[in-house]
Amino acid sequence: MLGLPRRTWRWSILLATAVTAGAIGVAACGGNGDLRPAQDTVEDSSEKITIGISMYLLVDDLEDPDPTLSSNRTEEELIAILAGMNEIWGQANVHLELENLDTIVVDPDVLAQVAEGNIRAFFDRLGESIPFAATGPESSLISGFYTRWIGGSNGVTPLGSRSYMVMDEPSVFDHRVSGHEVGHILGLRHTLNDRGRLLYPGTNGMDLTPEEITLTRYVAMQLLKAQR
Repeated sequence: MLGLPRRTWRWSILLATAVTAGAIGVAACGGNGDLRPAQDTVEDSSEKITIGISMYLLVDDLEDPDPTLSSNRTEEELIAILAGMNEIWGQANVHLELENLDTIVVDPDVLAQVAEGNIRAFFDRLGESIPFAATGPESSLISGFYTRWIGGSNGVTPLGSRSYMVMDEPSVFDHRVSGHEVGHILGLRHTLNDRGRLLYPGTNGMDLTPEEITLTRYVAMQLLKAQR
């Protein structure tokens, strides 16, 4: 655990019927609303903005996880991913500070639904089956969940949320997927104009435009203010 306290929780999620299609809005790599900061509210980009982040591995069992359902990553790998994310977000002078690094034991039926692309089976339970400390007012501003499969998507972000989910073996760099999803949380939408940009879907682009930097810094500051 690299010195970080471990808090492992078992979910008891009983699903009487399959989750219906009507659903949760997600950015499977799709974006949030088009937020535009007023000129007089834009923060000085020379000031570092620090955002707390929690990163969680999702497994069905601690001692004998099912490799077809559970994340095969290690906590050390998540720390390496975070370092790469901070290289990307350094362009905006935004720093992601690790606050929690844990493994969550999830009902295998839920992980199986997530693997088929039904992330609602997981995200509908945030704040219900995950302990209050992980999702309440004292939690990190951003939470990242790492699982084996997500129905073919590299990563997903439920619209309007501060949580994202990333699969084990994405088609692009690990830290790029996570950094891309953080971009959605900070107000960015997909772009199809330049494959070198972070918000171009399905590539290893990592660049942020000056406009994107202004917007993400504004959204980050507003989220931090709302968290206080």
